[in-house]
Amino acid sequence: MKNYHTKLKAYSIAVNSLKKQIEAKRKQQLRTKCANKRFLIEEEKQDLKQLVAEINELRQATINI
Repeated sequence: MKNYHTKLKAYSIAVNSLKKQIEAKRKQQLRTKCANKRFLIEEEKQDLKQLVAEINELRQATINI
């Protein structure tokens, strides 16, 4: 019976360890996903700023005609 409890304890430790590893991997994936989203948002923001600048140039050129 003692051997059974020892094995059960070992399995419990292994399962808990795997749970922690899975949770850590999931958190890392979420951080990566968030970082990618922030990068894409920043990239889009820069594109919009460039577009606004181009629109302002065209507006100014139209005014000067």
